[in-house]
Amino acid sequence: MVGEIDWGTVGLDRADPAFKRAAEAYTLIAEKAGGYPGIGAELPEMLARHGLEQVQAEEFRTLERGGSTVATALSLTFERLRERCREVEVPEADTDRARALAEDPAVGVYGPSTWTAWGRRPALDPGQHTGH
Repeated sequence: MVGEIDWGTVGLDRADPAFKRAAEAYTLIAEKAGGYPGIGAELPEMLARHGLEQVQAEEFRTLERGGSTVATALSLTFERLRERCREVEVPEADTDRARALAEDPAVGVYGPSTWTAWGRRPALDPGQHTGH
């Protein structure tokens, strides 16, 4: 069993280009640093590729009101990345707008998805030894 957070699902319950650009900036910044913030959805295929059988997965995502714990953590993440956002050409006004929306109780905020994937190792053939 493995689990991972997928930041590609962060969003709002409404269209807002500034918020979308700020959220996408997180992905760009993470990728530039060697991370892979959208790996969650790929976990099932990764397990199957490594020989596991009966692979299954579950994705969990919440919609919370602005100002909730998840939304506030997201707002603080935008603030923390403010300087780096400029490096990927996301204007400070977009960061400010994204933070304001994440703190607004009238706005629904989708947090990152949590992925869990699992599978089984193939059964050993009767003639195989485990090495023990």
